[in-house]
Amino acid sequence: MYVPIPGLELAIKRWWSRWVLRGRTPRAEFSSDEAGWVLRYTARYRFTVFVLFAVFSALYVVGYLDGTFKTDTLRGKAVIVGSALLWLMFTSFFLTSQLERVVVTPALLVRRSWRGRQEIPWSAVNLVRIDPMDADVKVGVDGEQVIAVSLYLDGLWAVS
Repeated sequence: MYVPIPGLELAIKRWWSRWVLRGRTPRAEFSSDEAGWVLRYTARYRFTVFVLFAVFSALYVVGYLDGTFKTDTLRGKAVIVGSALLWLMFTSFFLTSQLERVVVTPALLVRRSWRGRQEIPWSAVNLVRIDPMDADVKVGVDGEQVIAVSLYLDGLWAVS
């Protein structure tokens, strides 16, 4: 029986967030082809996401080989579907941590990820807001496009 401890998840998230932020480096990589700074997720963030992805993948492989996942009942099918969705969620976190980049040039702020590309010219920016709940900085045009720049990126100073 699961007995929730009030605030435990929030305490773990805060501890993890502080740990990741302490590992952030002030240095951003310079991209000569874009003539700007490239911001990537910190090594601690990428490590944590990789470990979660690897653990869930290993659990599902062991569960499949062991015969834990059975499809003879409706409950078994629901467990397989739920597990697949959870694995897809961790896969998307892993892909995001490896592929997402924020490029800061004198003219543009560009965010690239596996979901697409966003860009805003600095001359149009009239909104800069720190969102501690999502651990990011919202940069954009009020009422239009907003780019969320994660606080877990190395070289975050380049956005200022």
